Amino acid sequence: MNHHWRWLVVWLTFASFSSAPVQAGQALGPQHFEYRIAWNGLPAAHATVEVNPEQLATDPGYVVTATASTNALVDLFWRFRGQARTTFLAVGTVPLRFSYERRTNDTPEVTWIDFDLGADRAQSVYIKRTRRKEFDVAAANVVDPITAAFRAMTSDVELGQELSYRVFTGESHYQVNLKVVGPDIVDVPAGRFDALKIEPEIIKLGDEPRRDKRLRRATIWVTPAPARTLLRIRSEVFIGAVTLDLVCSEPSV
Repeated sequence: MNHHWRWLVVWLTFASFSSAPVQAGQALGPQHFEYRIAWNGLPAAHATVEVNPEQLATDPGYVVTATASTNALVDLFWRFRGQARTTFLAVGTVPLRFSYERRTNDTPEVTWIDFDLGADRAQSVYIKRTRRKEFDVAAANVVDPITAAFRAMTSDVELGQELSYRVFTGESHYQVNLKVVGPDIVDVPAGRFDALKIEPEIIKLGDEPRRDKRLRRATIWVTPAPARTLLRIRSEVFIGAVTLDLVCSEPSV
């Protein structure tokens, strides 16, 4: 179960950047999204996404923060707290920094990525208890999860089309393929919506690229037109499924 909760936080950041396409000279106001996470229909956790415009030196940019935490009942036998945050330039959707901090029961973990735009490199640090790993990787055509989300959610895709991204989480490299399989109607706490149904495929890259079998079958529902709002994620687990549903979305103050 631990792995699935981690992936839900990553998917929350990867699939939930719900905003209008950012173009030169166009400003997007702050946005707030709330999600409910359930296991086999039983409330298990709460998640939020905050989108905030920010002036980065002389360039406009954005800071996006996603958090997830298990509720009091689940905390009795398994406790999770996680926060993922990214900073990127608005024009060109260029990633600058990404972090993912989480604590499972009493075990803290943290990952940072800094993108060096001039050298097309990315440096990352991963820390778990006393273990520390550092990576320096080529970053040409590589993005963090939230930057990939923004590009996907604002793409004008058609039925049957597939989007593909090379994603660096700070610990591993993945190829993420998103295939639009058809229209649908979905009921979530925020209401009833027309939706696009998307099936993701995650391939872990390395000496021998392979599909990440630890993440079982998952399905994503988003609103049809760019920019898309994440409505639901359903991920199969060892027993049943974990579902993330949109509760509300509103401008932040």
